Amino acid sequence: MTASMSFRRDGAWCWFRTISRKRPKRSSRRSRKRSRRRDEMRWRSLDEVLRFAIRREADDAAFYRLASDRSKAGTKEAFLELAREEEGHRRKLEAIDLKKLDEIEIKEASGLGIGESIEEVQFDSEMTYGDLLRMAIKNEEKARQLYSATAQIVDDPSLKKLLLLLAQEEAAHKEKLEKRYDEDILTEF
Repeated sequence: MTASMSFRRDGAWCWFRTISRKRPKRSSRRSRKRSRRRDEMRWRSLDEVLRFAIRREADDAAFYRLASDRSKAGTKEAFLELAREEEGHRRKLEAIDLKKLDEIEIKEASGLGIGESIEEVQFDSEMTYGDLLRMAIKNEEKARQLYSATAQIVDDPSLKKLLLLLAQEEAAHKEKLEKRYDEDILTEF
């Protein structure tokens, strides 16, 4: 099973799973459980994980550029700024030297807790700047959860460390967006 990101008709990014091989016609409960476990372990190498993360950042940047083309003037520049930030994240991931992964220290990003208390927002061409930030915060939170959850089920220590590093990066991005949301939106009230 592979995890992929897709652009839905309503404009939101969503994760979906596709089956990369045919399922047997009849299978026992044990073999289904085994195959499910095998499917969850799709990322078998550090390169695969890193390529996925780089592709995800590029996809996010493309989404924000597309959203800027379809949005009103007030949020157009904000979408472009988010696209530039995602491109910066992509370049940072491309610069990671997997041979020096052991030297990289993983720090815990605290965040402001805003992402946990806001509702998910779907893309709309008439969305406000606050809606845009809420959508971006939720996207970063979903990515962090994906990497953290996957790190819990892998056995390879290097792979686990890379996944935790990616989760840390997404948490840092989310924290930055939460601070922006706190300063620009919440302080207005």
